[in-house]
Amino acid sequence: RVGMALERHYGAELDRHLSELAFHFFQAAPIADPKRALHFSERAGRWASDQMGHEEAAEQYRRALDALELIEPIDDERRCDLLTALAFACFRGGHRDQAREAVDRAAAIARTLGDPVRLASAALALEPGLLAIEVGIVDLSLIDLLREAIHSLGDRSPALKVRLLARQAAATYWTDSGAGTEDLVQECRQISRASTDAATRMHALSAELWSLWAPEDLARRLEVGASLVKLADAADREMAPVFRLFFIVSLIESGDVAAADRQISIFSRAAQELRQAQSLWYAQLLPGMRALMKGDFDEAEKRAQEALRIGRQVEDANAEQSFAANIALLQLERGELEGLDRGVDAMVARYPGTRMWNSARLFIYTEVGRTDDARRELRILAANRFEDLPRDATWLMCMVLNALVCSTLGELTPAAVVYSKLSRFSRHHVVSGFGTLCWGSVARPLGSLASTLGQWDDAEAHFELAIANNGKIGALPWVAHSQYDYTRMLMRRGRPQDRRHAASLAEDAMKTARRLGMKRLEGKLIRVM
Repeated sequence: RVGMALERHYGAELDRHLSELAFHFFQAAPIADPKRALHFSERAGRWASDQMGHEEAAEQYRRALDALELIEPIDDERRCDLLTALAFACFRGGHRDQAREAVDRAAAIARTLGDPVRLASAALALEPGLLAIEVGIVDLSLIDLLREAIHSLGDRSPALKVRLLARQAAATYWTDSGAGTEDLVQECRQISRASTDAATRMHALSAELWSLWAPEDLARRLEVGASLVKLADAADREMAPVFRLFFIVSLIESGDVAAADRQISIFSRAAQELRQAQSLWYAQLLPGMRALMKGDFDEAEKRAQEALRIGRQVEDANAEQSFAANIALLQLERGELEGLDRGVDAMVARYPGTRMWNSARLFIYTEVGRTDDARRELRILAANRFEDLPRDATWLMCMVLNALVCSTLGELTPAAVVYSKLSRFSRHHVVSGFGTLCWGSVARPLGSLASTLGQWDDAEAHFELAIANNGKIGALPWVAHSQYDYTRMLMRRGRPQDRRHAASLAEDAMKTARRLGMKRLEGKLIRVM
């Protein structure tokens, strides 16, 4: 009675009071009309989802499912749809385990019904948006479900199929079979050519983006990233943060920090509007990366802590990996080396699929004085001329770390190999992960390698470029590191004007190190001045 009275009372304003109506009709469902409870609970769930009220939406879908159980005969199609909607709401609210349970139930019902469209919808509910890009993480159950859904769907719905194919490209990226992404891209292109739908074109293009995540494809990646951001802003708010994040990373890699900062601002505003934990933690991570580039270590640490807090709500592996990388670099800059090697050992063990942690371990070992361990690990990595490193989103970061290790240890043979592989990317800037850290210009490690190999003129050119490009992107710590490395090279070369030039570089680096609190670099500079 209360529900019916409220329904009459609210009239045209009904949508704003759906939650209240759903509650009263649900309370009366066992003794009154469960169909009304189902209707209003489902409607309230959709309303809450549209308003980005993910917790409220999940609660309403649960009520709708409970009300459905009171109606004979059971409508399995509707139950499947409600479970899929529940999974979406749970994921967006940061409850991955609950979402996975809902997906498993929805997929089981879809199989029983022999309904490939509902099976596809269930598969697409699993780890949507930014949860699709966890570095080094392979979700075999998701991959199996996507393959099953693609096979079952056939050619019934090209628009749905291209979404599944694009999602599979992301899901298989970190597997050994990730090279098969090109086949998925070709199939997506064929579907896209026959479609005028903007969303279909967007998903087809997103599959191509995964095939481009290597440094040699930066120009095309920038082009695709810009197109995807434009398409997603118009067609799919859920995917827009993913594509904008990719675009930001590519912009910084290219050195266009002004454009990157504009995109970071848009990303942060959208994250607040979407109210998704998976977007909100990146909205802390990206400004934290920029703070670290500028040398504002306290702000970077604060952002890293907040990103981890929010990221843990959705158990996003990228949140923990990003936090560990940020804290490790902050400790290095501040000269706080105690336990640093144990921390990176733990990350190698926890994330064996992320090759970057192996190279990071090498680098940390050299920094804390475990040079014998570093040499042993370097020999393993370099055994096949570093060809065993996957050409993926972590390759450039891995090779830069390997370059610094080779230079520090004076290992000539692997240094020559790394130099030959990195040289073509001298104008790139290194971004770790999807917006975790920027390690500045690739020209700096190239300068160190050339110096190690006795290629003095090449080293000089690289260091000049590194200082200029790091300065252009406002990466003050990396300018100082480049000046220090350049100083050491000049002192080794020993030409008549080198000592005076080295002294000037060291003085500038020291000013920056003291102003920013770079204690470790300050100690190194004291030893060479």
